[in-house]
Amino acid sequence: MTDIAGVSTALAQAADAIIYPNGDSTASITGRRTIIRRGWITNDDYSGECSLQSGIDYVFVTALSGAFKPVACGLGMPWREISAIPATVSIETSGNSATVVFPAIGQASGIVGLHITPDEKGAIPARSVVGHVVTATDTPASVAAALATLIPGASSSGATVTIPHAASLHGAVGSYSDIARVTRRQQQLFNVSIWIGTWSARDDLGFAIDAGMSGDPFFPAPDGSMILVESAGSYDIDTMMQQGVWRRDLKFRCTFDTLQTDTAAQVLFTILNVDAPGDVSISLSDWPLNPL
Repeated sequence: MTDIAGVSTALAQAADAIIYPNGDSTASITGRRTIIRRGWITNDDYSGECSLQSGIDYVFVTALSGAFKPVACGLGMPWREISAIPATVSIETSGNSATVVFPAIGQASGIVGLHITPDEKGAIPARSVVGHVVTATDTPASVAAALATLIPGASSSGATVTIPHAASLHGAVGSYSDIARVTRRQQQLFNVSIWIGTWSARDDLGFAIDAGMSGDPFFPAPDGSMILVESAGSYDIDTMMQQGVWRRDLKFRCTFDTLQTDTAAQVLFTILNVDAPGDVSISLSDWPLNPL
């Protein structure tokens, strides 16, 4: 989710790419060492070992207090898919046993499910369904063991889970996706402030940042969403000329979304009981879950 920290980071990264077009290990466009960061100037930045007084230039990115404005967005807060995680695993059933199969090449992923038709002798409810979300640390044996723990009387051996009182088994696999929706859209003013040792370098750097940030108004945020960045004016501050510091503030109006994220899964069966370890939170069906 993007907030003022994410927008500040995106602006700082954009300024860094403009000031150091060939990478941070090369010379800046002014030929002077320039430090770009979020936040405001400190005493060390002004007079410390690595400071303006020792010939280092600074660019600070800050969100301006009181410069927030809500922006109307679409009603309903519809969910949209961000990325899909395909099912690369499979499960094979035979009688009252099921075997988990991982791909020979590539990462195993997906949801492994079993639909159980029990006999009348065991404690398994009719039409029971269990499922497990495959993670990066899983193996066929760990998936089989996870499924077995969800079923009364079941056991696992290697990649195979055996259910003594199952009259029949039906296996299925499915994918899941990361989803997001816009819960709020807003505008916020941000300040990109140049503190530099010569007026000519200030003009060169100020022009470069202003021009560079106007070429494409859409900036990627750290979470992958997009930020609309528009110029809101700039001005010079010459009150520190006697201390050898020239300053220019460039203001940018940034429009960005507050997102709510979740995980949605493909429905395997009508009713599901899913073991989702870790931080994976999924809902596989609109029906209530059926715990065993």
